[in-house]
Amino acid sequence: MILYFVLLATSSFLLLKFLDLLLHNIDRFKLLMSLKKSKHFTTQNILLVITYSLVFIYCLSQEAIYSYDTYDYLKAMPYRQLGYVIFVKSFSYIFGSYFDIAVVMFQTIFSLLAIHYFYTKVSKLLVLNIFLKLPLLAILIFPFFQPLSIANNICSEGLGYGLYLLFVAIGMDILFNNNSKNLKYYTIIYLSLVFIRSQFIFSTLIFAGVYFLMYRKSIRR
Repeated sequence: MILYFVLLATSSFLLLKFLDLLLHNIDRFKLLMSLKKSKHFTTQNILLVITYSLVFIYCLSQEAIYSYDTYDYLKAMPYRQLGYVIFVKSFSYIFGSYFDIAVVMFQTIFSLLAIHYFYTKVSKLLVLNIFLKLPLLAILIFPFFQPLSIANNICSEGLGYGLYLLFVAIGMDILFNNNSKNLKYYTIIYLSLVFIRSQFIFSTLIFAGVYFLMYRKSIRR
């Protein structure tokens, strides 16, 4: 596992250096120059795209993991969370015998999108430098690999991970920026998370308590 991360980081760094040298030697092409000046075409964004792509390829190259819980969801056992039961049964109905591949692909893409949102939001809110961003990104993508393999595991954790990251990121945005406009999205994510993983039902109480402590003066007014 450690060797994989080292190879991933090394290959990403070498590719970035190659792209950086290439961009510096093709200034005469206006199209490439305009891309280079674009705020979206940065070294950091290239690194993120490469990392997400490698994680996506890795997950698709691994087989879907069937655990004891998986069969409970497929059988729609009453003691399992209804949200993930509906999710798995829907994919099974639509994709048939290939539903496990579709589930892995969906869970991987959804989790990566949630990771990117969490990563960018936290980086801006906490004003992280590159030396803090890299460990954060490594921690966020670690669950994709063994022994967790959340994207390949046909279990509620596959969706719960991404929903939880969105829940925390939007909550931090509301707390630190007093962005009350995101409350509706926060509520939707919270209900979806509880629908998938019921143990998070009381998590919003912590958020409400922190919000009250931070903005109690404005609330009283």
